[in-house]
Amino acid sequence: MNEDKMYEYLETVPREIRQSIKQLNNDKNWAVYLAIMYGGRKSFNELKTEFNANANEINRVLTSLREGGLILKRVEKNADIGIKGKYLYYSSTHGRNLLNCLLESTPTKNTTLSDLWAPQYSVGSSSAAKRKPVDFREVALGSKMTAKSYYGQLAKGRV
Repeated sequence: MNEDKMYEYLETVPREIRQSIKQLNNDKNWAVYLAIMYGGRKSFNELKTEFNANANEINRVLTSLREGGLILKRVEKNADIGIKGKYLYYSSTHGRNLLNCLLESTPTKNTTLSDLWAPQYSVGSSSAAKRKPVDFREVALGSKMTAKSYYGQLAKGRV
């Protein structure tokens, strides 16, 4: 495979997104990711119990999700919540944004993928060739912040 051509395409998607997607390469990782996204902070033992999994298995999944920047690991020492020095796992801003982008870009049950692509790339249509391609990264992130500015801020630790 031509590496120059490969990197030409890879450079259009920030490395952080590609790394995050790689960490969601199986159903176990997806399930734990979603449990943290939807359930808020969770301790290691809560996740282990919820998924009826052994410690090594949960540890591998959590390590993978942290490496992808999808979740955060923090020590909670707040006596108000009854936990002293326990590690808790939280959704990261990046993890929430990625899930929101994926969910917002999911077609409704009456829409097919060909419905989404056909107007843009219909074969034999002279007007299709004149249209500017849609930047799905910007559409998914909304008009408040483009993908480039979001990941620029992410790299500087501001989001």
